[in-house]
Amino acid sequence: MSINANHSYLRFEFKIHHVFQNNAMHANFSTMTASSQLPLTLEKLASGESASVMAINVESELKKRFFALGLKEGSHVRVLRRAKFGGPMHLRVGTSELILRLKEASCICLAAPLTSV
Repeated sequence: MSINANHSYLRFEFKIHHVFQNNAMHANFSTMTASSQLPLTLEKLASGESASVMAINVESELKKRFFALGLKEGSHVRVLRRAKFGGPMHLRVGTSELILRLKEASCICLAAPLTSV
């Protein structure tokens, strides 16, 4: 193999590597921007954080129960503690304290977190 043939092979390999690297970086950027656009939900808050409720996406019966306990659009929610291994969350809504499963907490959309302790 001559020097020129070896040199063109290396250029070809570099171009292929460069294209794959750029595509991988673009794919990582795309997934990063898509995940940053997801709405903040209650199950994502850590202990001590609080936020304002924007929407509650549950069945009407459960929504009525939440409303009776003070959990409604516009109310402020504070996470008091979280159980380990994906267990329920202990919340304070006004003067009421609630324990919610993560399944129900994932249906409650929030505004940006207000405070953190």
